[in-house]
Amino acid sequence: MTALKQRPFAFSCCLFLLSSFLCFISGLTFKIILLSSAVITATILLLIKRKIKFLLLFIIPPIILSSVISIIHLTINYQNVQSYCDKECDTVFFVIDEEYVSETFSTYTVQFQKVNQQKVNFKASLTFGGKLNDPYYSSYSAKVLFSSQKDSQAIYLNNSYSTSKGIFINAEIIDEITDNEKTIKQFPAFYFYKINDALAKQFKKYMSGEAGALCDALILGNLDKMSQKAMNDFRALGLLHMLAVSGTHFSILIVSLDKLVSKLNINKKKKYFVMIVLTFTYAGITGFSPAVKRAAIMLILYYASFLIAKNNDSITSLCASVALICFISPHAILDIGMWLSFFSTYGLLEVAIPLDEKLKEYTEEKNIFISKLFTLLIIPLVYGIVPIIFSLPIMWIAFKEIAIISPISNLVFNLPLLVLMYTCPFMLLLSFIPPVAKAITFVSQISANFMLNLADIWADYSPVVNINYKYTVFIIIFLILSLLIISLTNTKKKYLYFIPFIISIIIFSVCVCIYNIYNKDTQKAIYSSSYYGDSILIISDGKAMMCDISGCAYPNTKLCEYFLDENHVNELDAYVITDYHARGNNSLERLSDSIIIKTIYMPVCVIVDDRILERKFLDLAERRNIDVVRYDPYKAYNNDLIDFYGISVDIKATAKNTVNSPNTVCVTISSNNKSYSYISQGFDSTAYGKGILTRLYNSENNFIFGKYGKESEPSILSLNFLDGKNLYFESDDVYNTYKQVIPEKAHSYIVNDYVDFKLN
Repeated sequence: MTALKQRPFAFSCCLFLLSSFLCFISGLTFKIILLSSAVITATILLLIKRKIKFLLLFIIPPIILSSVISIIHLTINYQNVQSYCDKECDTVFFVIDEEYVSETFSTYTVQFQKVNQQKVNFKASLTFGGKLNDPYYSSYSAKVLFSSQKDSQAIYLNNSYSTSKGIFINAEIIDEITDNEKTIKQFPAFYFYKINDALAKQFKKYMSGEAGALCDALILGNLDKMSQKAMNDFRALGLLHMLAVSGTHFSILIVSLDKLVSKLNINKKKKYFVMIVLTFTYAGITGFSPAVKRAAIMLILYYASFLIAKNNDSITSLCASVALICFISPHAILDIGMWLSFFSTYGLLEVAIPLDEKLKEYTEEKNIFISKLFTLLIIPLVYGIVPIIFSLPIMWIAFKEIAIISPISNLVFNLPLLVLMYTCPFMLLLSFIPPVAKAITFVSQISANFMLNLADIWADYSPVVNINYKYTVFIIIFLILSLLIISLTNTKKKYLYFIPFIISIIIFSVCVCIYNIYNKDTQKAIYSSSYYGDSILIISDGKAMMCDISGCAYPNTKLCEYFLDENHVNELDAYVITDYHARGNNSLERLSDSIIIKTIYMPVCVIVDDRILERKFLDLAERRNIDVVRYDPYKAYNNDLIDFYGISVDIKATAKNTVNSPNTVCVTISSNNKSYSYISQGFDSTAYGKGILTRLYNSENNFIFGKYGKESEPSILSLNFLDGKNLYFESDDVYNTYKQVIPEKAHSYIVNDYVDFKLN
C-alpha cells in the first residue's frame, strides 16, 4: 500500500487501462454492470460520509470513466457497421495505406469521404481485383459492398490489428473504380508521405539490394520492400520486431537525440520543446503507423509534462500518457505497438538512464582512460538491449511464439542495429554531399549485410515454438504484476528489481518451451475457406502441402502464406492443383515469390482447353526450378495416392465439360490414426460421385462439407454413414443445404471458414 500512496495517480491510470481492456473485450451487459457497481459504491460511500480518499479519488473514478468511454465508443464506432453493412453503396474515398498489392488482388486502408452522396469520415479495409498505380492520397469513386470485420472472408487479416487502427468495417469493390484525378493533401500526413518518398529514393540511390531494403524498413518504416525470405529468417531468430520502426526503435532513437540535444547547453524548456518537434517530425516521416503514433504521443506527452511541471515523476507521466491515448482512442488498448512503446520506454526510464548516470559517475570518480572507453562502448549497448529485454513478453504475446535463440540473437544483432540507426540518418541528412554520404553508406552496408547473412545462417538452426496461453497465462500474469510493482515503487535502488524481472522472463521461456516441445503436434490438417473457394493445408513433421480447391485463387494462396507463417513453416514441400483455372498461374507465381515450393502436383487434362493452362503451369515450374508430378483424380478405383511424410492424400474429381467451370472434388486425408474427407458441393450429383461417397460414408472417416462447386440436391441415401460420424460444415448456408438429409446419429458442427484437425 505504501508503493501505491507514493504514486497514486500512476496506479489510477493503470487501473483505468485494465478496466478499459475488460470493457473493450466484453459485451454491453458487462459495461453497464461495471458502471452501475462503481456509481452505486461511490454514492453509498458519500451518503454514509465515509472519507475513503484513495478509493473515491483514485479507484472508483477510473472505473466509471473507462466504462462510460467504452459505451460511447461502442455506440459511435459501430454506427457505420449498422448503417452500411451488407449494402451496396456509391462511394468516394482516398487511400491512406497499402496492406497488400498484386496485379490480381489488392487490399488498401482507405478513408471514405462520401457514401451515397452523403459526407462521411471513417476508415475501412478495401479489397478489389487489381491494383492502383499511384494510390496514396488519390481520390477514387466506386460502388462497394460493405461487410463487418467479423463476417470477413479474408480470415488472414488480423481483426484485432484492424480494430487497433480504428477499422471496424470492410468494403469490396463490385463495380468499375474511377480515378477522380484529385490528390487529397491531408495535412500533415500527405506532406510527410512526400518526405518519406524522397528519403526512400536516397536509400535506393546509395544502397542497393536487400541491405537497402533493410535500412529503409528500419529508419523509414517501409517494410513492404523486404523479401519474405529475410522476414522469415528474422522471425526464426525472434527479431521480427527489428524490421519495422516500432516503439523500441523510436525510444532508442529519440532518447539518443535527447542526449545529443543536451550537449548543446540550452535550457531545459527549450530542450523539451525541440524534442517535441523532433518526435512529431520523425513520427510523421515514418508514416504515423499505429506503433509509431502511440510511441510519439507518449514521448510528446512525457516531454510536455516537464514544460508544465517543474518536479515531474517519469513513471507517472508515462502511465498518464498511455491512459490519455486510450481516453482519446479507446481502440488503442489492442495496439501492440503502443504496449511495446510503453514497456521499452519504461525500461529506458527505470534502468537504462539510471545505469547510464551511475556509469558516468563511476568513470568520473576513477578518471581512468580505460574505464572511460569502456563506458563509451557500453552505454549504447545499454540503451539498445534494455528496451528489447523489457519488450520481450509483449513480443511473445503479439507473435504467439518464442524463438529459442531470441535472447542471444537480440544481444548479437543489437550492435549492428545501433550502427544502422546512427549512420543511416546521417547518410540521409548529408546526402547532398555525395562523398560523405557514400563513406557513411559503406559502414551501413557492412552492418546491414552482416545482419542479413547471419540471419540467413542462424535461421536454419533456430527452433520456434508456439505459446499455449492455457498453461502459461499464470506466468504472463506474474510478469505483468512484477512490472507493475516496479513501476509504482519509488525506491532509489530500482536496479534490484531488474534481477527478478529477468528471472521471470527466463522462467517464462523455459516453461513455455518445455510444454510446447513436449506437446507439439506433428501431423495436422487445416481447412480454410475464402470468398473464392476452399483449401486444405497439411502439415507433417514440419513439412507442408497445400491442396488448393479453388483454381489457385489469390485469397487461397494468401491463406496458405498465413497458415505457413502461423505454423513456422518456411517452405512448401508440395502444392496440389485440383483444377485448372486461368487465374491460377498468376496467383501461384505470387506464392512462389514469397515461399519456396519444391513440387507441384498436377491433374491430367480432361478437355483440350486445359492444355493451355497446363502449359503455363509447366513453364512456371521450369522457370522456378519446381518438380512436377502427375496424378489422375478421375479414376474411381485407382491407387494413385499422394504419400506425404506418413499421410496419404487421395483426390477424386468429377469430369468437367468446359474450361473454368467448377470441378467438384473429394479429398481424403489419412494418417495411421485418423482420416478426414473433404467434399465439395455437388460431388454426389452423378452416379460416379455417389459411388465414391457411398464407399467413404461406410468408412471411419469424418467429413468436411465445403462450399466450392455447383450446388445440387443431395441424395438421402448418400448420407447413410456409420454411427457417431462427425460432420463439419463450412457455413450456415452449407449446413442448410444438407440439413434435411442428415441422420440423427451424426454430430454436426459449423466451422465458420476454418477448422484445425489433428491427425496423430
